[in-house]
Amino acid sequence: ENPRVSLQDPASWDALFGEGIGTDSGVPVNHKSALEYAPVWQAVSLISGDVAKLPLDVYRRRPDLGESARELDRLHPAWRLVRQRANPETTAIKFWRRMMAHALLWGNAYAWIERNGAGQPVGLYNLLPDRTTPEYVRVAGSAETQLVYSTEVGGKTAALMPHDVLHVEGLATEAMACDQVKKAKDSWGLGLASQKFASKFFKHGARVAGILELPVGMSKTARDTVQEGFTKFHEGQDNWFRTFVARDGVKFHSVSTNAQESQMHELREDQVREVARWFNLAPSKLGLSDSVSYNSKAEDNQAYLDSTLSIWLLLIGTECWNKLLAPPEQAPDGHFFEHNTAALLRMNTLVRHQVYTIGIRAGMYSPNECRARENLPPRDGGDSYADVTRPPGGAAPQKEKENGEQQEQPERGGPGAFWPWKRDPAELERRREVFALGARARHKAKNP
Repeated sequence: ENPRVSLQDPASWDALFGEGIGTDSGVPVNHKSALEYAPVWQAVSLISGDVAKLPLDVYRRRPDLGESARELDRLHPAWRLVRQRANPETTAIKFWRRMMAHALLWGNAYAWIERNGAGQPVGLYNLLPDRTTPEYVRVAGSAETQLVYSTEVGGKTAALMPHDVLHVEGLATEAMACDQVKKAKDSWGLGLASQKFASKFFKHGARVAGILELPVGMSKTARDTVQEGFTKFHEGQDNWFRTFVARDGVKFHSVSTNAQESQMHELREDQVREVARWFNLAPSKLGLSDSVSYNSKAEDNQAYLDSTLSIWLLLIGTECWNKLLAPPEQAPDGHFFEHNTAALLRMNTLVRHQVYTIGIRAGMYSPNECRARENLPPRDGGDSYADVTRPPGGAAPQKEKENGEQQEQPERGGPGAFWPWKRDPAELERRREVFALGARARHKAKNP
């Protein structure tokens, strides 16, 4: 009933009836059977879960507080959709995990944006990636073409305008991204073939196939009886490793390769590494030993963020900026979307407390800001920043006048002479950048 599906195309029949895409290994692969391969399932589950659990927030720039100052805008209508509930039936984490599963397997993920009368987004709904296609159609009465998204909902085809569709795409060479399953069909088909070989190997009693040589002149009834008895004797778990006694000139000749000679274990491990390459994952993420090792879990997660997750986070953030913000909000000093990766890069308790201590002494953080990062309630007097001239564990030094008398110290926490830079947002931002750079360098150095 779908005019976009040609019944003369064999690939369409394979997709519709689940036979899959033909591979060189002989095992058909489609988007459902690919998830039956454990490494593919683990990779899709890992990446989609990590992207979904990272909070996606809407920020508003505050140039009045500094060049790069910003604040979280929880009142924006899109914040609730991308952070809490995408629509009345689906939470945000379920929505983004489905989007990423579609993007990782089909290469394209689509979602319809429901808007109210004022044009504000009020709901996000996942669209089927195998039933949604971007198309250029000719505008009536004009030679120009316009991009629309053709999708199937409830058995009916609908055309959606581009600004009403979130489109997260993977590696693309045209208007649509490349289908991951189609590109990796031979690689994943080989993995499924090795898995099927192992299953058949143990199903038939962990024995190789062969030829029964029977004496000349044996009747067909006798031949069938010997073959049937040989098969029943070897197949089944209860018959594994039993000894078979050949009589009356019967001989067995092996014609297949056993698991050890076929290097099945090495093949299956190599295929797991192949799956990791298709998803830009380190083999250690799929349970294999890797030649690259890190000194801490935070460094491992940083490499994982840089090589695997960062491109997906940027694609989602820019697409949300393009489709969920009004044109005035897209101005340079307007709004933007960004994922909070702090939870992924969370350091161990000792290192975190060391960073907090250095930050408080340098005037970077207040004690209550550090307590908030540890999910602790604020304490009285914890909103003031530390005096950079105050030595660790000691009192602020007393300055002397030229006549030897002690100069009265300004009140700590106010705009005193010892920290005038706190009244300059630009200088404060520069100091924060320098501190962040130093902390990162110490974290990466072999000798902090």
